[in-house]
Amino acid sequence: MKNIKELWAVNRDEIVASVMSHKQDNEKRELKSIRLMLIVGVAYFLAGVVLLAYNVIKCNSKVKVAPELWVGSVELIVLGIYSLLYACIFYSIKNKWKIGKAIVICLMMPYHICIKRIKAFIKDSRQEHVSYLLSYYLIGLFIVLATYIFLTGIIARLRFDEGYNWTIGFVVVFILIREFLVCGRVFAYLSTRQLVCSVQKYEIKKISKINWRGVYKDDVHKQERADRIKAEWAIVKEELKYSRIYFYIILTVLVLCMPKESGTISELLSNQFIGITTVAALIRETKNEKQKEEKLCCNCERRLLN
Repeated sequence: MKNIKELWAVNRDEIVASVMSHKQDNEKRELKSIRLMLIVGVAYFLAGVVLLAYNVIKCNSKVKVAPELWVGSVELIVLGIYSLLYACIFYSIKNKWKIGKAIVICLMMPYHICIKRIKAFIKDSRQEHVSYLLSYYLIGLFIVLATYIFLTGIIARLRFDEGYNWTIGFVVVFILIREFLVCGRVFAYLSTRQLVCSVQKYEIKKISKINWRGVYKDDVHKQERADRIKAEWAIVKEELKYSRIYFYIILTVLVLCMPKESGTISELLSNQFIGITTVAALIRETKNEKQKEEKLCCNCERRLLN
């Protein structure tokens, strides 16, 4: 019983720490991020419910429903619930709802444990500068899903020769992955820029309340703002490398869990996705090994010189 209480206390504190930044200069960013997370959570949840209802109606009409549509609806609902729980934890802590806080943290526990396992596997936890970007990544995933539906619709209508299926599948999956990464990078940069600008505005308003806009736009503060953005973006870029790995793992699990009928475009694209992520992982591993060798060579040269 004591071990269970300790486990609950540790995980509870970790969940709270992952949601709350505890920094005054990040308060506006927190509120904006949580509101966005709430909107995205509702969007995902409703999309999953609508797709599930559509599948049920089709089944009642005795029309065969593709297995991936059933699993896809559940995956959307699961992602939506996670986003909603994340937002609910924030509001329950801010408004000091003790009972509500305990309930939502309890519901969040399975998600948190899964995320901890992923972090333990990657052996990294440097995410404090990019944790607020989760909602933006979920928006990026929505954009990718829309692009996927659009591209598969075009491919189905064009009816290419079957001999080109693997090539077409590779190109489509590569486009979708690049789109996801570019969306994440663009959202991250814009959010970082907006954060630095809002913090600087807050600082200027405290000193110069009458003509703060003029002070904000002068050359000195423009240069200071540019330097801050550059410094913050360098940190965010480094942490984004690990964020991409988290999402690669999550997306790979979702794809592997998705049932696929033999010979369908879903099966083809899923196989290509797994192939591309495997190649990406091998490339990353090769780069890491080269960096280790370069560091080792540098250390050896220094020792010889000394």
